[in-house]
Amino acid sequence: MSTLAASLGGFPLTLYEATLPGSVTELWLDDHQCRRLIALLADSMGPSRAQSSWRDSAYHARATLERSGHGPVVARTFASQADLERHFGHLKDQDDWHHTRHHWRELKRAQLVYHHLVSAAAASSSAPTTSSPPSFVAVDVETWEQDHDLVTEVGIASLTLSPGGASSSSTAYEHLVLAENAHRRNGRYCPDARDDFQLGASETLPRTALAARVSARLRLHSSSDDASPRPGPVFLLLHDSRGDVRSLTSLGLDMNAFERTPLLPDPATDAEAYTDVAGAGFLLDTQRLYSGYSRRKRQVRLEDAVRTLGVELPADAPRAGAVAFHNSGNDAWATLDVFRRLMDVPIGNDPDEVVPPGWTEGGRAAGAGAGTAVSASAPAAGGRAPGPRAGRAPRNGRAPQHGQGQGQGQGQGQGQGPHAGRWQHDRRQGGA
Repeated sequence: MSTLAASLGGFPLTLYEATLPGSVTELWLDDHQCRRLIALLADSMGPSRAQSSWRDSAYHARATLERSGHGPVVARTFASQADLERHFGHLKDQDDWHHTRHHWRELKRAQLVYHHLVSAAAASSSAPTTSSPPSFVAVDVETWEQDHDLVTEVGIASLTLSPGGASSSSTAYEHLVLAENAHRRNGRYCPDARDDFQLGASETLPRTALAARVSARLRLHSSSDDASPRPGPVFLLLHDSRGDVRSLTSLGLDMNAFERTPLLPDPATDAEAYTDVAGAGFLLDTQRLYSGYSRRKRQVRLEDAVRTLGVELPADAPRAGAVAFHNSGNDAWATLDVFRRLMDVPIGNDPDEVVPPGWTEGGRAAGAGAGTAVSASAPAAGGRAPGPRAGRAPRNGRAPQHGQGQGQGQGQGQGQGPHAGRWQHDRRQGGA
């Protein structure tokens, strides 16, 4: 028995569709189907482990589903594997669209803030200022593959919005190697591109000096000289912020100086958040922002975001060619440029208004929009994008393999099940 359908007796296959309050539309199994799969698992892992791999919290009686959902339980019969996969793809689209609405809002707000600051910088070209200009600083940290607590490199890419607007803005790129760990090289589990910084010369610094350099770029320590301009707002840009925040903290940087609420203050109602607060700091995760653009839940790799958005090394880069990822300096540059591209992508004024370029049913192409350069997006059929109904599809849109699994209604011993992996098991009423 290699597929879910085969495990349940083959096609035609009947599954059941229902929605729990505050959740999404999902496919469920009835009591008989659950028992059949548990019995099959018991043959390979034993009865107790098979039973314990199913979560009681995902077992719901039919009457409970009908009372708590949006209407009665709907029985859906699938005639073939292709038919089943198509429906999985449809449910995956709905689920991705539903769960990335807040990412869309974060991206939309970031765009508003960015263009508000660009406009303010342009308007201040001849006006005196008591604050240094806003700065967007992308940081990337590389760690040793055999111990990720050991930092080996830090890359910094800075965009400063100088008075005069976009034409007067400046960028700077740095690649810093930590001297104490310079002898530790990657290459076995993670690519080693330490020697491939493409935007300048690398520097090797002791820990104290390296931490001081990063701290200065992030304006974590303001001058005590009253004649010096107050630090302007700093936006720290990280791609998948969790690991980098940990690593920067280990270097002694105060990451609590950065507001981590993903939704920035609205410049229309709270403009002083960006002008009257000395040294205000905000952390933005470009991985989350990208999900607001792609409308896919999957965590996009930096390389894929670069390719999708058409990001290329600047023509005057000292070492042109294909980007050498996993060099922290190059990755910091890529993170900053991905952010700048995202600030200008058209996403509409409503989360259901625009479908991203490259959107395919079930996301079965090489990622959401992979390989598609940014262009104006067209609304979905009827002028609306996929609606808020939702569910998760099996990996790659394929039916789950017997013996692999996770999810609310499945347990540790099964695969990504049909749509979000939730299974109905009615112990009281004996049916879906």
